[in-house]
Amino acid sequence: MPQELVRSGIPGLDYLLGGGFPARRMYLVHGPTGSGKTTLGAQFAIEGVRANETTLYVTLAESHEEMQQVAESHGWDLRGVKLFAPQTGEKDLPRDQYTLFHPGEVELTDLINKIIEEIRETQPARVVIDSLADIRLLARDPLILLRQMRLLRATLADVHCTVLLLNNLLRSNDRSGSLETFAHGIIELEYSDNLYGATRRCISIIKVRGTRYVSGRHDAKITTGGLVVYPRLVPEASAVPGETSLISSGSEELDRLCGGGLESGSSTMLIGSAGTGKSTVAAQFALAAAERGEATSMFLFDETDRSCRLRWEGMNMPLMQYVEQGLVRTCNVDPTE
Repeated sequence: MPQELVRSGIPGLDYLLGGGFPARRMYLVHGPTGSGKTTLGAQFAIEGVRANETTLYVTLAESHEEMQQVAESHGWDLRGVKLFAPQTGEKDLPRDQYTLFHPGEVELTDLINKIIEEIRETQPARVVIDSLADIRLLARDPLILLRQMRLLRATLADVHCTVLLLNNLLRSNDRSGSLETFAHGIIELEYSDNLYGATRRCISIIKVRGTRYVSGRHDAKITTGGLVVYPRLVPEASAVPGETSLISSGSEELDRLCGGGLESGSSTMLIGSAGTGKSTVAAQFALAAAERGEATSMFLFDETDRSCRLRWEGMNMPLMQYVEQGLVRTCNVDPTE
């Protein structure tokens, strides 16, 4: 039977999941501070509002005002998302009056009960709990944590909702095996600081029971607008079906050297020292394609748009008119990014 899928609000992540999260299941999202867990959770919640689903966002790490600030920084509208920030019972009873149980255990029970009460009252289709760090600290003992989380899972199962549990990792090996065992799926976010250039972010799908997904580490980036996921390239999945043809350079002599032109769907590397004409040959192919009405993208690592355009003008190559028409597009790339 085909599974009902719930979109995450992140197209790249939905692609990795085969269309989205299998519905009415609980998923664990691991990651250190700053890796994008809250961003992912918020996008998941906002996607629920777009789908006309009742959405509950339980925030234990941030206040309503802080969540609104995060939303405003990305241009999001949280209207329609039910924000719930429960408080533990420590205000009702001073810590020195706990005589039988550890304060953390009493406060954890109180916290879980408040979350369960809100879930039963709201009857949401989607739930985000951000984050489990406070719950883990209150539990102290893995058995206590497991007992409370099983109670929470049973309530969520009764409501038939799809749940994201955001779990903060203080260290790379700071995982809770008990949490991972009862989660239907596990997603891990990570980032690394390079010796030079920007921070690199990655996302991995550790498991999703009963479904096929794209494994491995995939690049990600937090931009204004949310988390963007770039699935790793898989050759057989990226191939475009169709018959091959020869692509002309616009130069009869160069085409003759290439056996009539370059084969479509193939890759060709131009090798040579500085000044031997590599960029000129590439521009020749782009010009010939534009004259045929075909689009070309040129990614510039070593030069700017201005230096390229000056060269085209100096060599009497009318590429600028095709840039203005949108048939040729140049994109400057910072190698450190």
